[in-house]
Amino acid sequence: MPDVGEHVVGPALRLPVDKKNAGPDSEAWVQFEKHAVALELIRHVVDGVDLRAVVVQHSSDVMLIFGDRRPKLVSIKHREPHQRSGDSGWKRTQLQKPLTDLHRQWVEAGRACQPVLWSNAGFVGPARVDHRNIVEGADPSPEFVGWLATILGVDTQEATDFATDLELTAQPLPRKFEIEATGAVTVARLLTLRGRDFAGLYARECFEALTARVMELGRPYPVPPSPDSRRALVDSLLPYVDSTDAAALAARWLPVAEAESIVLGEHDRQLAATAPSPRFGWEPDARFVGRDTELACLREWLDPGGVEPVAPVAISGMTGCGKTSVATQFAAQCHPSMRPVFIPATSRAQVITALQVLSGGTARSSGPPRASPRPSPR
Repeated sequence: MPDVGEHVVGPALRLPVDKKNAGPDSEAWVQFEKHAVALELIRHVVDGVDLRAVVVQHSSDVMLIFGDRRPKLVSIKHREPHQRSGDSGWKRTQLQKPLTDLHRQWVEAGRACQPVLWSNAGFVGPARVDHRNIVEGADPSPEFVGWLATILGVDTQEATDFATDLELTAQPLPRKFEIEATGAVTVARLLTLRGRDFAGLYARECFEALTARVMELGRPYPVPPSPDSRRALVDSLLPYVDSTDAAALAARWLPVAEAESIVLGEHDRQLAATAPSPRFGWEPDARFVGRDTELACLREWLDPGGVEPVAPVAISGMTGCGKTSVATQFAAQCHPSMRPVFIPATSRAQVITALQVLSGGTARSSGPPRASPRPSPR
């Protein structure tokens, strides 16, 4: 046993949990927040809302940028049930800080953005009446306006303007342990709308891929893949924003088109990975020369790694002109972004057997394959 000064250190008998360590709870809260962003983004797309982009951790927890209305400043709050009462609902006293922060952000944005509060909890007491009035579009009660004016330190008119502009969700967000499952169900709806077969398969993986991108943009120093193109999008949707603010927005800007590509691309990748292995590697042939035009046409028509459906492409020509060589070279060059599958066609039996295996069925010696259809790997 090692000596420490004059004391002999024995084997560790206990390694207790640090009850004051807020790290796990903080990480769980951050993950919930990013799950909420991904979930609401997909919900807006599925519902046909003209949402163009989300901005993570800029003026608020998330900003929603639309094509047909002004932006929204969203504050996301998670509440766990009280240890003694079990109540997780919002009371007015508990709303003071989130509403104060939202009011500050609303003022700093020149009232040009709508303040929004998302939460996984409902409202209780007088706050329940306030919530109903806001959701139903009724005028805020004088009592609520007076309370707001007091906690915000503003006059009655400004409190009325803020209360009238404030948006609260009609239904709370899912709980922390439910939001991933809800996100997967919503992603499956999007995949169905986009014509993807087997929409329920890998929907959770697609949701997590989108959440991971949201997490990246929420880091202290995010690195978007193409900040220049994002800056052009910022300028097109927010043409009057200060150039310094626009540059900062571009660094945390997630276009809805990119979010859809992440979801659809992950689904395609997961499905393609289930295709049978060809049992050999796909490596470009260093001795292959020429045919650059044909290879460029194949890349344009088949769009390797893309998420939109493409039409089948057939390579035709005289026997021995190099059809198989062109197809094999193309597959080898695009292997990182697609899953090539080689089907030998020396005989009818080989074709039937290979297609049967590809479709997930059992090989048959004769007759057409009867397996259920599956999407072709790209």
